[in-house]
Amino acid sequence: MDARDLLVQRALASPAPKVVPGASGYFTAPTSDLDPSLFGYGSDRLLPAVRQWILATVGAFWERRYDGWRSWATVWIAGSAISHQWSADRGNGDLDILIGVNSERFREKNPRYNGWTDTDIATWLTDEFKSHLDPLTAQQQIGATTYEVTWYVNPGSADIRNINPYAAYDVSHDRWTVRPIELPADWDPRRDFPVEWWEHARNEAGQAKDILRRFRKLHTALRREPNAARRVNIATQLQQVVAEGARLFEDIHSGRRNAFAPGGGGYKDWYNFRWQVAKRFGWTPAIHELAALHVLARQDAQNATYGGLLVDSHQVVRTASLAAQHLDGITI
Repeated sequence: MDARDLLVQRALASPAPKVVPGASGYFTAPTSDLDPSLFGYGSDRLLPAVRQWILATVGAFWERRYDGWRSWATVWIAGSAISHQWSADRGNGDLDILIGVNSERFREKNPRYNGWTDTDIATWLTDEFKSHLDPLTAQQQIGATTYEVTWYVNPGSADIRNINPYAAYDVSHDRWTVRPIELPADWDPRRDFPVEWWEHARNEAGQAKDILRRFRKLHTALRREPNAARRVNIATQLQQVVAEGARLFEDIHSGRRNAFAPGGGGYKDWYNFRWQVAKRFGWTPAIHELAALHVLARQDAQNATYGGLLVDSHQVVRTASLAAQHLDGITI
């Protein structure tokens, strides 16, 4: 089967995605306190038990993989969970653990990674978290709250201030690096952001809903159409719609990084506002399903054609480097 047929096969294996009510704490009035499951009532100091669990968890994960992690890593909690909007419905109740890595010290302590770029190291470490640690902490009970705890290493974030976080608590040193942004008690993004921003966001919501409407129509037509020639035509249209949805999701999802890159505006940046409004309108999960379908079908096609997934040059270098070191008797 070609890429189009593989896409259709995957698409028909599941119901067509729908827009559902979204959630984003961005639109919630702030409180004067912080999450008591993390900080205790009336305190801005991380609870000792929470701090111990975070450090013990990352330590247990890394100590059998890498040497001297405490000398090259700084562990932060960042994001809305430690902001004054912690009480809002944030959807999955996420708790983001962002780890800054001093790549030079990392390579000194772990010389088998000499020659790797800072981005290579950050990508490798984050991929390990996604594959092996995130699933273990996806439903983590901390105090009275269940969190989805996720772990990241961002390139160039040995100093987390470089990525303009909402807030950042230094778990390694038990202190604030970036205190939560102070918002007025009557915080209202509908009033505080430009009309043009809202208009653009609504237009994108309309575009997303149109993509999903066309996908559902084609999805239904494929299930009902017995004529082979007409099925080919419908399948081609479906492939185009999925690609369109994938581009829209990637644009808005990747674009948000601009808000938290050097020079970005952080919390009140257009790119973050755009993402938060999309979440609230509720269309991002459905479009994300199309983006995932696009990626999975492409991987299916690569497996069918080449017997495996195509990788970028950096991944080839990383894999070859580790394989060579393994042959030399280095345990990874």
